[in-house]
Amino acid sequence: MALVGGRHISSRWPADACGHTHSQGLGAPPCHWHDPHLRANAGVRCLVHSPHGRCGLSAGEPGAFARPPAHRLGAMTALARSAHSSRVVFALSALACSVILVLFVRGRAEWTTVFWLQLAASSLVVASVICGLVFRQGRLRLVGVSLAHLARVFLPQLLFMYIASAFAITAIALAVIYGVTRSGANSLALAVLAGLWLSLWLAPSIASVTSWLKLRSAHKNDA
Repeated sequence: MALVGGRHISSRWPADACGHTHSQGLGAPPCHWHDPHLRANAGVRCLVHSPHGRCGLSAGEPGAFARPPAHRLGAMTALARSAHSSRVVFALSALACSVILVLFVRGRAEWTTVFWLQLAASSLVVASVICGLVFRQGRLRLVGVSLAHLARVFLPQLLFMYIASAFAITAIALAVIYGVTRSGANSLALAVLAGLWLSLWLAPSIASVTSWLKLRSAHKNDA
């Protein structure tokens, strides 16, 4: 905490492009209007010493930058919302798969109220552990990727992963079911149904990871 121009300035936030940090009392983090993509001109200056208080909101002063246009604010909001889109999809898919797993393990128990409560608690624990491991070190967080761009990458990955996981699950289920029933026709039918149904819940999580890897790789290549 430092005293600058009669104001207490927090050192927790880095300096803006103008060289000033901003006070928490101003009600805003470091001024985003000094971002080179948002500046209207090179003469934008910090108004931290201005009696008007907040940076960029005193349009009457020379060099002040007014509030950014609505379409820019909308774009910034959309990017912020899409940052965790892959994580949300992965978490929901992981929760669905956890419910199926717990049902498979404990499905023979009596379906009472206690059973359903235990099912919900166990599924949440399993999904939380999986998400905690996958989301470590900022994985599956998207930066600077719009929802439209994410959709263009995610949907083809989702289709491909659904087909691939359906074939894989069908093959595994066929081997397991045939080993129990020794009936080829019935085993194949049940295995296909299992592969098509389970892939609906498993494919989104895999597609989230592959889409994030693809977008990260493209970002590194652009850089």
